[in-house]
Amino acid sequence: IVEEKSSIVSELSENVFREYIEQSLAYIDGHLADENLSVAEVAEEIHLNSAYFGRIFKAVMNESFKKYVLKRRIELAKTLLSENRYNVTAVGKMVGIPNSSYFCKQFKSVTGEQPSTYTGKEKNE
Repeated sequence: IVEEKSSIVSELSENVFREYIEQSLAYIDGHLADENLSVAEVAEEIHLNSAYFGRIFKAVMNESFKKYVLKRRIELAKTLLSENRYNVTAVGKMVGIPNSSYFCKQFKSVTGEQPSTYTGKEKNE
């Protein structure tokens, strides 16, 4: 009985967490251009304590909020750069990293390439 009850509680918790995470991911995607996007802001949006939300986020997503946001920003930057419509500085601003040198550093740390030479084609192609 104890194991069954524990399993039910765990399943209910996962469903609740999933709903919070889905809401937070949608909010993050809609606010990537905001350089001040923070765990506190997202937590407030979904009505959770920021420390609690940060723990839930990391447990469900298997990465920290900060790493996830950076990854999403770089994914968006890659898309924008591959369109060849915007320069590196503009793309940095569009993804919430207005400091051009910091944007270049972060882009390279994630992709291994400089944004100025990024073509959108994988190296293995």
